[in-house]
Amino acid sequence: MSLHRFFLVFGLSVFGSVYGQVTFLPFTFAEAVTMATEEEKYVYVNGSTEWCAPCKKMDAETFSDSAVGIAMNERYISMKVDIEEGEGIDFAMKFRSSMVPQHLVFDSKGHLVFRTFGLLNAAEFLDFVRTARDSTPVFDALPYPLDFKRDYPDWYRDFRKGPNDRIFPDNTVVESFLASRDSITDEVTWAVISTLPTPEKYAGEIAENKDILASRYGKWEVLEELSSYVYKDIKQAIKDGGESQLYAALRKTDRLLGSDAEAYKFRYRLYYYQMSGDWQAYAEAGAELSRNTEVAKAYWLHDLAKNIYRNTADYQPVKSALTWMYGIIETEESYPYLLTAAQLEYTLGNREKAIALTKRGLAAADEEEDVSEGEDFLISVPGF
Repeated sequence: MSLHRFFLVFGLSVFGSVYGQVTFLPFTFAEAVTMATEEEKYVYVNGSTEWCAPCKKMDAETFSDSAVGIAMNERYISMKVDIEEGEGIDFAMKFRSSMVPQHLVFDSKGHLVFRTFGLLNAAEFLDFVRTARDSTPVFDALPYPLDFKRDYPDWYRDFRKGPNDRIFPDNTVVESFLASRDSITDEVTWAVISTLPTPEKYAGEIAENKDILASRYGKWEVLEELSSYVYKDIKQAIKDGGESQLYAALRKTDRLLGSDAEAYKFRYRLYYYQMSGDWQAYAEAGAELSRNTEVAKAYWLHDLAKNIYRNTADYQPVKSALTWMYGIIETEESYPYLLTAAQLEYTLGNREKAIALTKRGLAAADEEEDVSEGEDFLISVPGF
């Protein structure tokens, strides 16, 4: 490390330590990996864009948190990239990063070992980086961790630029490129397949190589790509009003996703019934989901319940949603869940129960939780 760079790093590290915030170093990725090797640390890369509001919120709140700063500066070499500019586009190509904020963790050899995306508060972020450091790597080590250029075509790089400069390749260009490739499991081919519309003929090949792809690039990413082929059929079924087409798409889900199909089939059914305005069938699917303990998640059922009371006042769908929401709040007494149960009771005309549930929710809320919706709801209840 040059003397100038030494003093730069030293100054930034002291600043970060004194003020308890994450020190993001102005290095290239290769330099960050070299430094991580020397200091026996991991590398954390924060991917963002100029327009990303959650990224700015994390800068202001999460990365300035003293506990986060201390943990990161002790164990990580941290850097930022704009995934629509410069070296950040290389990251977007190699790691198929589009959703921001991106959180990428690499070992001291530059292998990606853990990733997630989205707005994380200080506690959530600390949980993420600790898990990333202490757990078995999620991804297999790929052969060229520091080679960002590989044989990515120029048109793919153009596709990865910011909104004002982005150029979408012609479908024939994409198909010609894929036809020239030896395997869909190499990183360049998978990057193109997983981020651009590709012909249906690749669905079966992806399904056949699902385990290999999942180990290299992440199971969620592979399942979402397979899911995209089914969503086309679901949207056509909605357009045609054909429930038989829905069931054909569900059978296709079984073929493509195998043992991972169950949760996706619920997603497709719920989407179909929502877009078709069939809230009775939507609620029946939600009730079935609530009984499936391996697939059901409280936050998912909560979203379904909100969808119901916001779109229909019919007794049976609202009553079904209320039943599963009571099951949730028996074990998880949280403000949003209690408020949704209150809204469902109010929709059924049970004013006193709605008021009582809202009060319970307000009492259960965290100090930093926005409870304005619950307070406004109480004010709106006649005679409260």
